[in-house]
Amino acid sequence: MGKFIEMTCYYYFKIFPGVMSKASYSDKMKKIKIARATEGFKNKYNPYTRKLMDKYLFLRNTNIKNMKVLEFGSGFGGRGIDLIKRYNIKTYYGLDISFSHCQKAKFFANKVGYGDLCNFLTYDGIHMPFDDNLFDRVFSISVFEHVSNPEKSLNEIFRVLKPGGICYIEFPPFHFPLNSHMDYATKSPFVHSIFQRDVLVNTYIKILKEKYPEIYGTNFKIILSDWERIPTLNGLTISRTNNILKKILRRKLDVHLIPLFATGKMRTKSLILRIISKVTPLFVKLPYINEFFTHRIAIIGTK
Repeated sequence: MGKFIEMTCYYYFKIFPGVMSKASYSDKMKKIKIARATEGFKNKYNPYTRKLMDKYLFLRNTNIKNMKVLEFGSGFGGRGIDLIKRYNIKTYYGLDISFSHCQKAKFFANKVGYGDLCNFLTYDGIHMPFDDNLFDRVFSISVFEHVSNPEKSLNEIFRVLKPGGICYIEFPPFHFPLNSHMDYATKSPFVHSIFQRDVLVNTYIKILKEKYPEIYGTNFKIILSDWERIPTLNGLTISRTNNILKKILRRKLDVHLIPLFATGKMRTKSLILRIISKVTPLFVKLPYINEFFTHRIAIIGTK
């Protein structure tokens, strides 16, 4: 039975195969990809995200430029630079677990003339290197699905927020159809929801070795941490998120479920997806079923 499941998973991966061209991993294209990331999330992120962030974090306040803003999971710094440009923010901090990302973010911030306004720092993945009650705004985009302990991370965000400060946290729930993060091996939907952890990882490794032997040699392997449901993902679902939020006491919390195909490039290019997008808002209202029809979870919290 085990062999049959592994074979089924293998061929399911191949229904919509992932692609990594040589350009994807050449040094030249890496630099171009990083440069594009710093152009701001107006190109990289969907307009729905930008609209919600603007509404809840900035448009309600007339003293925006004097705010202290923290981005939790700043990557290459593109979103921070974009916010500084649009709102004339004077104090921005980007926090990331990757030293390499922070170094690249610093480089590009200096390159576009915002190095003096940006502070990029690394941390241990648990404890933020900041005093209590420091920031007016904290935001995080597509990061919480990767953190080792979402509850501790959320508590840390509220710890560093000033009283009256607001946070905006957005991420895809685990069962979002295209959330496997195995794009180089497969783009088949729901693959991470259908197959068990060990089967997924073994199939993932097998296909990577087959497709890209010059990158993933015979000794390549993936060892998951206890918190990982699949590589790099903590398995954070809508239900688990709601349970975590119930433990965050004395905080005003609003949760928005952004429906599947409500926004993004895939929807705008496809008539079928535009039609489906009219139905998916109905499914996000149904418990359990909404796990598979929600594109993003957006949490807006006030301290």
